Amino acid sequence: MALQKVGPYEVDPNEPWKNDKLDRKKVADYLTPVIASVSQPFTISLHSPYGTGKTSFIRSWQADLRKQGYKTVYFNAWETDFSQDAFFAFMEAVQRELKSQEIDSSAAKTIAEKVAKATRKGAGIVGEKALPLILRGLAKKFAGDETIQGVLALIGQSDDSVGELTGALAEEGLKSQRDAEKSRREFRVDLSNTIKSLFAETTPTENRKVLVFVDDLDRCRPSYAIQLLEAIKHLFSVDGLIFILAVDEPQLAQAVTSVYGTGIDARGYLARFLDWRYRLPPPKVKGLCETLALKFGFPEIPGVKENSEFFSISAFVDTISTFAECYSISVRELEQVFTLVNLCLRAQKDGRIPLLPTLAAAAVIRHMQVDELKEALRDMDAREKLLSSLNSRLLSVSPARVQNGQHQFVVHLHGWLISNEEVVALHNKANEFQNKINRGLPHEKLSLREMRDEAARMFSVTAYRSDLASRFGVDDAPIRTALRALETAGQLSAE
Repeated sequence: MALQKVGPYEVDPNEPWKNDKLDRKKVADYLTPVIASVSQPFTISLHSPYGTGKTSFIRSWQADLRKQGYKTVYFNAWETDFSQDAFFAFMEAVQRELKSQEIDSSAAKTIAEKVAKATRKGAGIVGEKALPLILRGLAKKFAGDETIQGVLALIGQSDDSVGELTGALAEEGLKSQRDAEKSRREFRVDLSNTIKSLFAETTPTENRKVLVFVDDLDRCRPSYAIQLLEAIKHLFSVDGLIFILAVDEPQLAQAVTSVYGTGIDARGYLARFLDWRYRLPPPKVKGLCETLALKFGFPEIPGVKENSEFFSISAFVDTISTFAECYSISVRELEQVFTLVNLCLRAQKDGRIPLLPTLAAAAVIRHMQVDELKEALRDMDAREKLLSSLNSRLLSVSPARVQNGQHQFVVHLHGWLISNEEVVALHNKANEFQNKINRGLPHEKLSLREMRDEAARMFSVTAYRSDLASRFGVDDAPIRTALRALETAGQLSAE
């Protein structure tokens, strides 16, 4: 038994799209000519909600671009937001990435030195001379004149020096501002020249640029995220640099609000930094589930069989992908579901694993509606309510799989939610409906056609459930069995 989570996304530099189960190569094929056409400083936002595969996309695209002769840099902002200075953290990543591409590191070192120079010259608005004066002023305000005399002795300042505070700060601040603006101009010229030096004269014009991928900016602490955006805008906006930000824009907008307050137009603020916004298409869930099943090693787990309706990986993937789609579950949440399923399967003895479709359904519903699922296993009305809700969800994502007005998975799910005793009761109820239909007796709520549909549904459920009982010795509700196994696995992972 092994508890594990999905590791970092790995990209084969020779075959960047080999594991493209989200079907996003076509997105890269669309965006690459756009990148090639840009001939000025440019910042692109690749928007997609949290946990929908942004990192895997930009890592694959980055590798693809490198194969095509582009120079690229990958910077994970979240991994460096412990730093007090986004500029230096970013430039360290630039230097590291350029070295990995066998580019002369002196060029990257030059860039880093220019940032350090600009930062040093821009610092010091409050210098060594002003600091004691500020402390002196605060002490006088809150402690009074008598106490302040002792403080003056400690900091080595006379009472007359307090009057110099405003003038000293103003003069030093103006000088520092002038120095900072001059340093910024010099830095951008040097940066542009340094980027140009990275390319040979034979390099195609469209490839003479450095593409900088910034990941997880929306996960950073707000002040760090804003600091990095400001740096991109004011320091790194030079010819030859294109920034590609993989972000959840609403989340990033919250960072803006956190820093500047609720009165700010956060989207308008971000528009100052983003030249073009592109929304990534939703990921292909089934392909992702196939990838996760292989990553977790499901085919090697005892009890998993090929070409089996209830114990094969394909049966599991078909079910979990359908239910994941109906709940619009994110990639990250799906990985969490797979983590629990993996532990659950490996905890079973002698390969006696639950029916995989029932385990898949139980895992997703448990993750999204655990209280409703447990209530549905106890109460018939709650069960009908859950089934009706799922039927509406499932019809919206795969209407082609509808049978007689009911999604086939809902028929199956109904069968998984009932025990042998409940199967008998449901079968008797179906017979009652059929007898009324045969005799032409009315129903207090349903029309004759609705009665036929309902009887057909109940007979389908009982036939399916009886088949499970005869083939696998199932007596309890299969989803209850699967849920019990998942709950046990969840308790083990928490210990």
